[in-house]
Amino acid sequence: MVRSLWSAASGMIAQQTNVDTIANNLSNVNTVGYKTDTVEFKSLLYQTLQTNTTTANGDPKPIGAQVGLGVRTSAITSQFRQGPFQASDSLSAFAIEGKGFFAIAGEDGNTYYTRNGNFVYAINADGGISLTNSNGEAVLDSNGDPIEFDGDIVTSNISISQDGQFMYPDGDGNPQNMGIQLGLFQFMNPAGLMKQGGTLFAQTPASGEAM
Repeated sequence: MVRSLWSAASGMIAQQTNVDTIANNLSNVNTVGYKTDTVEFKSLLYQTLQTNTTTANGDPKPIGAQVGLGVRTSAITSQFRQGPFQASDSLSAFAIEGKGFFAIAGEDGNTYYTRNGNFVYAINADGGISLTNSNGEAVLDSNGDPIEFDGDIVTSNISISQDGQFMYPDGDGNPQNMGIQLGLFQFMNPAGLMKQGGTLFAQTPASGEAM
């Protein structure tokens, strides 16, 4: 009796986690760069009531009898399917079509990754201009360095090529390569990335290193 109650309770606990995850997905339906989470379940240990033995005559008995002891949450994974694009009037808003992540320099000194390309140009402490996310954390270029410009740059004149190169017009109005490329990184196993809150993900041994 106690075993049956515990098995039922474990199912309720697991489904509560599932409901909480679904509710969080729904609440973030309009969050730019948010990736849906999916709960995976795993059976608990089985108790063997009858083993595979033979009868007194040496004939094999039917298959052994086992009873399950419930279920538990085994993993909560993010689904990195392509989301819908949202129109924006911002000249510093980016979107990734296909695989890949932008890189962000976290306040703790670590590098994080995101699909949220809703960036802004901001004046930094040195008087220059930095490309940052909405939290003021620097966006990184293809070399892993913060994307920064001289303070006299007119940000509305900056354009981006299809391969992420930042362009700025010369005296004749012709776009010139500024020598900075927006960083775009991929992982062998994106499902191994660890959520850090918001729309940021951290690299783990399971995800492999950023490429």
